[in-house]
Amino acid sequence: MGRHAKFKKQLLKNLNGASNSKKWREDCGQAKKELKDMTTRQNDTADELERVRDEVKVLREAYKQEQERHEATKTELQTSQETVRELEYRLERLQMEKLQTTVSLEKSLNESSEYSSQLDSANTQIECMRRESVLNAKKTGERFSEQRKCISTVSSERNRLINTVEQQEIAQAHRIPKLGKYSVLQSAHLQRKAVLQCEGFMKGGATTTSDYNHLLRKLVRKAAATGHSPFMLDPTETFVLRTVAHLSDNDLKNAKKVLQTYLGFDVLSSRSAVSDVKKVIANASNYDIELMQKTKEFPDKTKMTVDFAKITIKDLEKGLTERVKYLDKHNLLVDVDDVLTISILGDKGSEETKLCMSIENVRTPNSPNNLMLLSMYEGSDSAVELRKYAAEVFEKWDALKEIKFTNKFGVDVILKLKKKAIGDMKLLSGLMGHRGQACSHPCYICDIPWVMSGSSSLLLGKVDFSMIPTNRTLSSYASDSKSGKNGVQIDSKPLCDVEPEDYVIPTVHSISGVFDRYFENHINGELNSMDRKDKAEAMTLREHKKDLKKLENDEKIITDQFQSIVDAKEAAYCCATAYNLISQNPLSHLKTPEPLCSSSICVVNHLPKDRKFVKWVFCDTCQKYFHFECSAVFSPSIKIEIEQKSTWCCNECKKWDFQKHHREIIQCTKNLEHEVQNTFNSLKEVAKKRMDLESLLHRSTGANRKKYEMLLASIGSDLRTWYQKLGGNQIRKILRPENIDKIFEILRPSPQNNLVHKAMKGLAKIMSASNNRFYTDNEIDEIQLTVNQFLLDMKMAFPKEAITPKLHLIAYHLIPYMRKHKTWGKSSEQAIEHVHAKVNMLKRRFQPIRSLTDRARLIVEELCIGNWLHDTGVFNE
Repeated sequence: MGRHAKFKKQLLKNLNGASNSKKWREDCGQAKKELKDMTTRQNDTADELERVRDEVKVLREAYKQEQERHEATKTELQTSQETVRELEYRLERLQMEKLQTTVSLEKSLNESSEYSSQLDSANTQIECMRRESVLNAKKTGERFSEQRKCISTVSSERNRLINTVEQQEIAQAHRIPKLGKYSVLQSAHLQRKAVLQCEGFMKGGATTTSDYNHLLRKLVRKAAATGHSPFMLDPTETFVLRTVAHLSDNDLKNAKKVLQTYLGFDVLSSRSAVSDVKKVIANASNYDIELMQKTKEFPDKTKMTVDFAKITIKDLEKGLTERVKYLDKHNLLVDVDDVLTISILGDKGSEETKLCMSIENVRTPNSPNNLMLLSMYEGSDSAVELRKYAAEVFEKWDALKEIKFTNKFGVDVILKLKKKAIGDMKLLSGLMGHRGQACSHPCYICDIPWVMSGSSSLLLGKVDFSMIPTNRTLSSYASDSKSGKNGVQIDSKPLCDVEPEDYVIPTVHSISGVFDRYFENHINGELNSMDRKDKAEAMTLREHKKDLKKLENDEKIITDQFQSIVDAKEAAYCCATAYNLISQNPLSHLKTPEPLCSSSICVVNHLPKDRKFVKWVFCDTCQKYFHFECSAVFSPSIKIEIEQKSTWCCNECKKWDFQKHHREIIQCTKNLEHEVQNTFNSLKEVAKKRMDLESLLHRSTGANRKKYEMLLASIGSDLRTWYQKLGGNQIRKILRPENIDKIFEILRPSPQNNLVHKAMKGLAKIMSASNNRFYTDNEIDEIQLTVNQFLLDMKMAFPKEAITPKLHLIAYHLIPYMRKHKTWGKSSEQAIEHVHAKVNMLKRRFQPIRSLTDRARLIVEELCIGNWLHDTGVFNE
């Protein structure tokens, strides 16, 4: 601006001197160049302003982004945007003014160029031009000054906003959003809201999946480094994991190594800490383990003396009291009103018989971990071996009347004990001294006599289910043992002090026994009848099995006949060959080593060497002995006929010569060949019938049988007919109403099948009452109606079938038991079946240990651990 003013002054001076016009023209040319330079600089300034405008636009976008993420700065950013818009408006005005200034300058230049030709007129107008130029220069200077101030203000505002954004980003990166109060007692919605807030915060920084996972691992690893990580299992929790997963010490070591490798930290406690926990929990000090011997018979009938370990609990009261303390401490005792219900369970599984005790007043009384081992020995669960190996356990059981302990509140508590006995019918009969289900009084609870087999068997069609039986008692058993009546063994004594009415009605064995005996037999018999190709009258499975047995016997008889005829044909052929040789050369007649008979030509030494023996026959005419073969008698039927005759005349007495004998032997050989072929055809026909029926019964070759087995597989109860029998869980699946309907859709529609269908649904309803719950009197009344209807349906469906002990238990003793105990399946024999599987697994696991006592001790420790897991509620299978 200063240079421009000087230029104007100089121009005025030059104009005052007309004599200096030439110099003035040169100065005007110079001024024109300077004006062009000034115009160029103004254009540069306009470019600079355009760049500033672009930067302002960028700042506007930054303002918008900042507005979305930071609401706190929204007002300030809006104000800044308005300021920028005002500046843009001012810049546009400045550009317009600049254009006007440029036009004016161009006019001045044009006028200056005309001064050379119009010097006279310039003198008169110079004053006006001077004034106008001064005014314009003044305005232009003011405008440029204001423009520089605006540019400086915009630049300062931009720098300030950039600094503000950077500071807010830094503050945002170091600021954690407030979660508010968080507690484990809050609702799941509030907890999830807090979790999502934390997750959102972390994902705001870690935008990719790999970064997010890496951040999580870093957080967990940092917590693990402090030793108080929520992701780290304490020694007890690690011990539970090791027990449940059946990990050895080496497996635990490898698991820790894998976790450290892939996670960068170890979530498991040290092995030494876990070992210390196990020493406290797996305490087998309350058990005696004794090495004993017994004589064992192997399948090849050889006998050998073998060792086995017998396990016996030392202090039953102590073991029960400790378990009740744990249950009370962890609030797991239920339905206890000064009375604790316990049950003694027994059964033989694999090679060992196990006696256990369960506590009914828990949430899962039928869990295998609820069973405390009392005794285990290698042998059967008969009364003799129970008395031999477990008598002291029953004595401790009988002596147990109550338990005393201090509860979790420090109060001394005394609980009376209510006792039950659980097992299959064989074991329960043995406990009472009953002779078993094969005697004339098969039931161990009542004294009703009946016969289960033969012509005098008690059929369902004749059973009076309304009869109320007389129940046995401990005193009645003691009385009957003196005389041995009512199916009680003479001089027997009950092994445990439990009244027969407190013997649990078996749930699994009763239902499965009734199903196997009646319904499965009927279904299999019906399927076999549908699949049989021959015209057989057999309808039930029993009748089909009788047919198979008869065919097997017929096949055996015909096979023996066929073999004897083949042997006879072979003997006849050898005799014919011998006669040929002798006729050609008499010296070829063999006379040793067998003694010769009275025949003129005895061929006994020409018979096959593998023959068993050669029969002799006596001639009543000449009073001499002959071989049958030497008399041209080969057929087994003719031999039997001759033996049954009172007199017989030999061929020598009939004056047979050599040629007659020879011709007769050849004819016998031809006859026997025909007989062999006929017998073989008969054998083949019988064998085919036997194989067809055997395939239907044992190899699932029938089309309807395959449909049935495919149905069982589809409902999760896969079965093949060569398996022993259906399991309890399989029967439970089959006895669902929808599955029963599917089964009878395969069978033929008939009145008999409709009756069986209805009875089978009744058994399903009864099965549903064997669950783990207590019933009210009204509910038991409804169950009784169901049982009565089921029994009526059974009489209609199977009138010619005998009543079995298991059906007898359901018919006569189930409802009285439920009315007394208000439950059926609260305690059942299912638990000890699970114990068998658990012990078998432990036996395989500890098989490498050679010492039987050490192996038994480890098994006991594992069972004690199972009790601890159940009683503390830490884990339950």
